[in-house]
Amino acid sequence: MKKVYIETMGCQMNKSDAERMYGMLEHLGYSQTDEPKEADMLIINTCSIRQLSEDKAYSAIGVWGKWKKKNPDLKIIFSGCVAQQAGKELFKRAPYVDLVLGTQRVYELPTLIKRIENGERIVSVDEKPFEESEIQVNRVKSVNAWIPIMEGCNNFCTYCIVPYTRGRERSRKPELILSEIKKALSEGFKEITLLGQNVDSYGKGLEGDRRTKQEDPISLLNVGDLDEAIRKMEENQDSWTNLSNQLLDIPENWMLSLSLNAHRMIFSDFDMNEVSGKVSLKERSAYCDFSVRTNMGNTYLQLLYKNQSTKRSDVYLNWNLSQIQVGKLRKVFPAMGTLFPMLNSIDGVLDCDLAAYCPIDSTLNVDLSALSAVCSLDGKNMVLFTNETFHQIASKLRFKDRERNMIDHISADFMAKNYQIEILPFRLDMDRYSFIVGGQHSMDMSFNYHIDVLKSPIPFNFGLDVNGKVGDFKYNLGKTRYTILFNRPIQHEEYRMSKQRRLDEEKVEILREFRNVIP
Repeated sequence: MKKVYIETMGCQMNKSDAERMYGMLEHLGYSQTDEPKEADMLIINTCSIRQLSEDKAYSAIGVWGKWKKKNPDLKIIFSGCVAQQAGKELFKRAPYVDLVLGTQRVYELPTLIKRIENGERIVSVDEKPFEESEIQVNRVKSVNAWIPIMEGCNNFCTYCIVPYTRGRERSRKPELILSEIKKALSEGFKEITLLGQNVDSYGKGLEGDRRTKQEDPISLLNVGDLDEAIRKMEENQDSWTNLSNQLLDIPENWMLSLSLNAHRMIFSDFDMNEVSGKVSLKERSAYCDFSVRTNMGNTYLQLLYKNQSTKRSDVYLNWNLSQIQVGKLRKVFPAMGTLFPMLNSIDGVLDCDLAAYCPIDSTLNVDLSALSAVCSLDGKNMVLFTNETFHQIASKLRFKDRERNMIDHISADFMAKNYQIEILPFRLDMDRYSFIVGGQHSMDMSFNYHIDVLKSPIPFNFGLDVNGKVGDFKYNLGKTRYTILFNRPIQHEEYRMSKQRRLDEEKVEILREFRNVIP
């Protein structure tokens, strides 16, 4: 039996599309594999909401293209939002791709697979959606099933790309949605999440357009014969447009204390031991204390949520992670790559200590101007770059070993305040280069770094000032600035102690509110 591997980036709609693709491919004789090198067909399901996701997609297929040179029968499919935008232009950048599949042509996949297996190269990004029929959906075993009810958006907000990548609003037929919900419940899923870029527009595009202003998505589905859990979901919805933009308001007279202790808990490949935690509510505040040891690392978390008013809450965080195996953790929880895009290109074993404070407004937006944080990272055997990026760097800097995309050790400290992130000077050794890096990074994504080059093919030390924004920056050669702090033992020890005092003082200041709440 042939094998297929799908790399999914971005939102839950993409995840749902991947589950549908797996179902269709199973009927064509393909089985799912988690190892791309074992696959006869490789599919990348892309996201274009962030530049990093787009870059990662091109990087991944660059590696796959090299595999195809050794195995010409390997089929490569480029799908999702980037595919919808790029269209036939993608063949110029990646001539080894067999199929460019747009977001609105997913249900055409079985027909297109047969054609590329016969040697054709195809672009299918037509904005006219391909007619859906009832298909098998191979869901990842979990508690929650993600079920699309509509797709697209008609709003054309200036900052948003969705109408151009997912098309105009269109609703799925109620009978298809109900059939999928029933099947998910029969497979043991306990929660159903209805997906859509604009779910409160459900009903548009259906025959007769049965939607009225008074109707919500669930009432249109006529769920009379579904499981009691689904009916309760309907009854508990006060508003489909306002649920996501309200602060959690803790009544002043509430007091509650809950504790958890478990010797062992298992979720998928995630093995948790010595799990303990507690949650306390009092004086309009919620406090959480949680610790666990796992096969992918250990963590200790303190979280304080404090209501200031109906329009503002303060969040305090004290989070310690040790021996975290980033790659394994990302496999078990793919959503991490969406929440923290920088993790998509990082692998290795990581220790992290983070203390942070941030206020949240009534729309759940973080006030970045008031964000305050201290973070210390220590990593071993770290992969910081995608393979394609590393090979470009290695070629330009003439690395001795252009295959070893790994840094043995990195230790760095960061402080965030007044809309700025300060990177305290740290040393980085890579191949035949040694650098000391420090500087500031603004929340508007502009930066001002200084880099001391201590070791390189050039037989003298020099400094490099780099400032601007990604894609539009300038650099100037100059004198070294940090070298004395690292090359002379006395000065290095003084710097280390001074830096630690700064970090400790800032952390104490951030976390002082914990003292008033911790039981």
